[in-house]
Amino acid sequence: MKLIDRRVFGAFVLMLGLSVLACAQPASSSGEYLLVLNKAGNDLTILNPADYKVLGTIKVGDGPHEIVVTDDGSTAYVTNYGGRGGAGNSLSVIDIKAMKETKRVDLGPLYRPHGIK
Repeated sequence: MKLIDRRVFGAFVLMLGLSVLACAQPASSSGEYLLVLNKAGNDLTILNPADYKVLGTIKVGDGPHEIVVTDDGSTAYVTNYGGRGGAGNSLSVIDIKAMKETKRVDLGPLYRPHGIK
């Protein structure tokens, strides 16, 4: 007894894959930088995507979790969720060209930011 038709399953997998690709966004619209969050190190590494050379590392808040970049590629926002022992409750604002954190916004106690657009 068949539980599911192979064609139906194949179509489902294809649609799921396409929906994931549709949601993906480049780190910056110019493709000039590759941004990588290092949760254990509490920092953001900026790399050249052509050769993966490290251009800079920027300290952010406790347990960086997610990142979003403005359309012009100039500013990044990092949610600092916290680690196992620490309370993460901040948002880091990063000037990508200057490679520095320009502001850290305290979101208040008992708030761990998750999800950013």
